[in-house]
Amino acid sequence: MTLRTLWPVGLLAAVAAFSTLFSLRAPDATAARVPGAVVSYEFEEASGALVADSSGVGTPLDLTIADQGNVSWIPGGGLTVSSATLISSPGPATKVTAAVTASGEITVEAWVAPANLTQNGPARIVTISANTLERNLLHVPHRYPGRLVTVEGIDGSGKSTQLLLLYRWLTERGCRVHFTEWNSSRLVRRSMKRGKKKDLLTPTTFSLLHAVDFADRLTYEIVPPLKAGMLVLADRYVYTAFARDVARGVHPDWVRAVYSFAPRPDLAFYFRVPIEVSLDRLLTGRTKLKYHEAGMDVGLSTDPVESFRLFQSRVLGIYDQLTQQFDLRVIDATGDISSQQKLVRRMAQQVLRGYRGPAGDGNAGR
Repeated sequence: MTLRTLWPVGLLAAVAAFSTLFSLRAPDATAARVPGAVVSYEFEEASGALVADSSGVGTPLDLTIADQGNVSWIPGGGLTVSSATLISSPGPATKVTAAVTASGEITVEAWVAPANLTQNGPARIVTISANTLERNLLHVPHRYPGRLVTVEGIDGSGKSTQLLLLYRWLTERGCRVHFTEWNSSRLVRRSMKRGKKKDLLTPTTFSLLHAVDFADRLTYEIVPPLKAGMLVLADRYVYTAFARDVARGVHPDWVRAVYSFAPRPDLAFYFRVPIEVSLDRLLTGRTKLKYHEAGMDVGLSTDPVESFRLFQSRVLGIYDQLTQQFDLRVIDATGDISSQQKLVRRMAQQVLRGYRGPAGDGNAGR
């Protein structure tokens, strides 16, 4: 996309997270500056890593380009962003937060002309946060050279089968792939097992244990291979907590705050399946439902099958909301395995376009 100018009627966020392949251009002579702007950026510097705040209001809130190699200045005014980078203020946006507090409002005005209609959204341009430690990373692209692909769905959706098939396909193509799954950290496995067995877990403690599990896996199983340029396939991600924990009664804002450190996946699948289909698949392979799988701890019904229907229906409803909020790619999980896998591979190829893999790996993204 091309932004001719970025002028807020009221305020502009202090942290700008840019995606890929777009330009920010200086305004032309016909563009009139909006009065009352607290911060304004015109991208007329022509070189360097600094984007100056030209509003003239208070102390300038200049921005710094984190990765200069991912941008290029446009002669005559403007900035082209060719790869993911962070363009942010080095310190807190005091004048922005003060104005928001005083007025209770925030407005961002941008003149936009699309240049690439094939990008997958959401492609957020501006975010605001209290500081660099209090940012929800799920709303901005991660900065690692690798790719992160995740799958979601209620139990019995077939997501694990599809991820395994994708794993095999990618490895056959010469890609270096790392697999990780939900609730698999050795750090909390014993505590989780003991808590479940003795029914000691409240919805909040259940949520916190899963968060510890995720944080441990993120540190040792997700971020290192992403930094190395590998493909990471995750069987369930934070969206599982967003759905299950909230279905158990935990406040959604609290859950999302707990997982705000999680990087955004490059591709997140949601395998949607009706409750009865899910039930039939699960009971075909075993004699009974698992206690927590059926949501028996929530107390919706004393009958495991009915409890499953009620609890997983809650989860299903929340997942449907998450698809819109976090751009989960919906797959009809009632279709045959082969047809689903073809769709999964097609979407994965789009994400891998231009991906080169770890240094020396010439097969990735082909």
